[in-house]
Amino acid sequence: MRRDLCGCAVAVVVALWALDARAVTLVTCSGTDDVHFSPGLTYSQQSVALSGQDSASCTSLTDPSLHSVSDPFGGTVPLTCDDLTTSGVEATETLYWNGGSSLTSQWDATNHIELVNGNLVSVLSGPITSGTLAGVTLTVTVTMVASQLDACSQSGGLQHLSGPSTWVFSGT
Repeated sequence: MRRDLCGCAVAVVVALWALDARAVTLVTCSGTDDVHFSPGLTYSQQSVALSGQDSASCTSLTDPSLHSVSDPFGGTVPLTCDDLTTSGVEATETLYWNGGSSLTSQWDATNHIELVNGNLVSVLSGPITSGTLAGVTLTVTVTMVASQLDACSQSGGLQHLSGPSTWVFSGT
């Protein structure tokens, strides 16, 4: 009997340790990714001003005060339509919580892109390095209808790209 109790105690400790080591979703969000290109993107490399914003409404299990997040971005870069389907692009971005600038997070993201069922699926993932939720991992999935890229071959090029996004902040 004593041996069975010891075995059960060890099994419980191992199970609790395993639960503690699994990633737990802390915040989930759903929203839209929206980007503008000027001049419009083509298959020829050119200097392009891009501007846009990812924005989402959130539900938090750990901090109910986190109800929305946005990730505005912009800059001028050499870019082609082919670059939109290139995985491995890395970026450091600032996330803004609840529509303001007092709660922020720094995020180091790496992009992975796949064509799935006629959709261009972009998965950005990486750690929150500082600020709100520092130490957790953020994964953002953006789904865009691949036919939007048809504009790359048309006069004026691709000027706008958008799609729904899901955000998952997870930690151990």
